[in-house]
Amino acid sequence: MSTAKPSSSRLDYLDLTKGLLVCVMVIYHSLNYTNQYHLGFRFFSFLPPSFVLITGFLLAVVYFPRFQRGEPGLAWRLVFRSLRLLTLFVGLNVIAQWVRSPAYGQKVGVAEFFAHWQEVFLQGGARLDGGARIAAFEVLLPIAYTIALAPLLLMLAAKVRWFLPVFCGAFVGLCGWLGYYDYPFINLLFMGAGVIGIFGGWLVRDPDTLERFFWPALAAAVAYAVLGTGRGYVYALQMAGSIIAVVFLCGLSMKLANRFAGAWLIRHAIRVGQYSLVAYVGQIALLQILVRPLGRPDPVSWGALAMFGGTLVGMSLLVETTKWLRGRSALADRAYKLVFA
Repeated sequence: MSTAKPSSSRLDYLDLTKGLLVCVMVIYHSLNYTNQYHLGFRFFSFLPPSFVLITGFLLAVVYFPRFQRGEPGLAWRLVFRSLRLLTLFVGLNVIAQWVRSPAYGQKVGVAEFFAHWQEVFLQGGARLDGGARIAAFEVLLPIAYTIALAPLLLMLAAKVRWFLPVFCGAFVGLCGWLGYYDYPFINLLFMGAGVIGIFGGWLVRDPDTLERFFWPALAAAVAYAVLGTGRGYVYALQMAGSIIAVVFLCGLSMKLANRFAGAWLIRHAIRVGQYSLVAYVGQIALLQILVRPLGRPDPVSWGALAMFGGTLVGMSLLVETTKWLRGRSALADRAYKLVFA
């Protein structure tokens, strides 16, 4: 396993990968706000677990060498980050009850949200009897749980070489069994993607070698596009799609970062990846604003194009503004670090 701490430049491709995933997420979320909202999941079912997977991969690439060296305080640092993300999730959902657009779904209510805490925090994907989603920003939960689980897995992996492959196989096998029989444990199933990512980050000796898998991943992505469009809701296929997407985008990001490192568009996409949480929250807020005058347009219409374009441009401006404010104001920098870092 890799024992050298990656330099920041070697992580640019991961930030670029996250930035590209965030841009694809704009398409996914924009489709969710059209009158054919099912198309988002039909064509991009791999996308939500991809963010959990790349989080696990990043954790292993960055922190496993540090656990090997026995650096103090790493476990508590990750647990604190997990708790901070859970706090952000709760805060965003409380706010969401006041600003949700009627075009997107009825308000659930703060009391109702907390009354269904078991379905929200344990099960995931919970809905009321009328079909309204109880929680928003749900992908934050399996990401937070993966961050909290990572210290234990990485500490044990540093001590017992065979532990992580065995645990990953058992955990993903359990998730596959639950997914096959359609048990509604969405948070646990998405954590399976995080565990796969941790295993992948632990297994890859040199992350730069992922560029070699670009063409095989591209071929696999074409095959997945054929299967995933019709059967992307199958858990095993959804996880396969997430792995293919992350490997393909990592390879593409390495090629782009190596050949066009100075291009503004590439540097901006890297910044979107660095501020992915801000971009994620921002695009939901922008869609909530745009859906009010536009309603739920047809997915192939000028309204849908305006929704997508407005969200993409607004999100990009938000990222650049956040970076600019952090460089100009110590207060803004501290506020960002407190909430999003």
